Amino acid sequence: MRYLKALIEPASLYSMRLPYTHQSALTYPLPPPSTILGMLAAAVQRGENRPPLECLAEIEAGVMACAAIMDQDAPVVARSCVVSLITRIRPAGGGKVTDALPRQFAHTHRVTVVALSEDEALLTRAAQALRRAPVTLGGSESLAAISQVEVGEATASDLAPGAEVCTRAYVLRDLLDVGSLHGHHSLFWVHERCLGAEELVAYLYPLTLDGHLYHPTPITGQLARSASCYDVEGEAVLVIPGSDGECT
Repeated sequence: MRYLKALIEPASLYSMRLPYTHQSALTYPLPPPSTILGMLAAAVQRGENRPPLECLAEIEAGVMACAAIMDQDAPVVARSCVVSLITRIRPAGGGKVTDALPRQFAHTHRVTVVALSEDEALLTRAAQALRRAPVTLGGSESLAAISQVEVGEATASDLAPGAEVCTRAYVLRDLLDVGSLHGHHSLFWVHERCLGAEELVAYLYPLTLDGHLYHPTPITGQLARSASCYDVEGEAVLVIPGSDGECT
């Protein structure tokens, strides 16, 4: 299995809205899988000048799994503010009509994303695109710098239920025995894909919320079912369901 690894350094605040938070527009502190896939597809689209949906379909078909890895020395701050949008201008000096809604923004100094695929050519093209194409984190206003882009070999190991894992990436909630977890972690419902995504899936994020700060907290606990663990450069990065079926 091959991996693509890239360091993201946000240039400004970012907002990746949680589904169904229409009135409050809460944000994910770390990019969920659907955002990572969209970011890779957007980079390929800009770098190769191809239709956007065609690039997204290729990325989703080729990438087996992806995740964001929390930097141990870079907490995430999240704060809400009121964003006012001008929705209509009245003619003849009638003024303007605005739509003011609260929206949450977040910021961290750096976060690493990893994608796994058996298609090395696809990862190589995505890596080349990331190095030269403009990248945003969430909305188009949230520019980010990309550095330390690399493609390499991920080491896989199959783990049985009860095995202990430790990772700085988020993990499927149903994959872990919650009673065995060390510490407290934030839970978010995410889309794992973009195209045709409907159901939200619960993930444990390697973060502990304290006021407005999400502190990095590695996820350490025992597996509730069999899983495959992929190591990148000697560190357990991705823990995904094993071959005995999907989590329910």
